[in-house]
Amino acid sequence: MARRYDCNDATDRTTGLREAASAVRRGELVVLPTDTVYGIGADAFTAE
Repeated sequence: MARRYDCNDATDRTTGLREAASAVRRGELVVLPTDTVYGIGADAFTAE
């Protein structure tokens, strides 16, 4: 499920970072949008 967090809001930013880190630990991917591109975050040491 996609979730969006407002990084200008301190509470939203903290929640988003925690949830993204948890997702990566579970072997999931996270999408990190910037002004110009979308980045994909993952655990490089997971065999899956």
